[in-house]
Amino acid sequence: MPEGEAARFNAAIMDFGSLQCTPRPDCDACPFAPDCDVCNTGRVALLPVKVAKRQPKDCWFYYVELLQGDRLLLQQRTGRGIWKGLWQLPLIEEEAKLEADSIEEIVGLRMREKYGIEVGGLEEVCRLTHQLTHRTLHATFLRAISPKLPPQLPSNMRLATAEERASMPVSRLIDKYLRGV
Repeated sequence: MPEGEAARFNAAIMDFGSLQCTPRPDCDACPFAPDCDVCNTGRVALLPVKVAKRQPKDCWFYYVELLQGDRLLLQQRTGRGIWKGLWQLPLIEEEAKLEADSIEEIVGLRMREKYGIEVGGLEEVCRLTHQLTHRTLHATFLRAISPKLPPQLPSNMRLATAEERASMPVSRLIDKYLRGV
């Protein structure tokens, strides 16, 4: 390995391995075959080991659209994950799908508890399913007919005009919704 080039060498070996050490490698053409433990122990046909993929977990998301005039209430995601820092509609996550006749009551209660926002008259706008590698997101988008926002919004929320929203990063799921699917 060249002195001071460990990272570059490692990347090169990984690239080489991804091209050479395939499910049906040509070990006769490989310059590393004489030093390869897999070749020398006759285990080429046993590798790579295929790991069974886990089934994606179902997640139930209830997004609430809250408009004040021409401004839409958006929340910036915090915490961890690939969507950290992205903007979205206020979100209520549930462990299981809510029954149609209890959505308004439960989402209304959660909005009050989580955000201090009173939502009156929720109507369903649409449902979207979004597939991630490890999750299946079942998203229901609801519109609040008469929202009552608290005088002071949490620091990760803001009312944004259409012009402001155009420059705010959002997930593909939220983008689909905002563009009208």
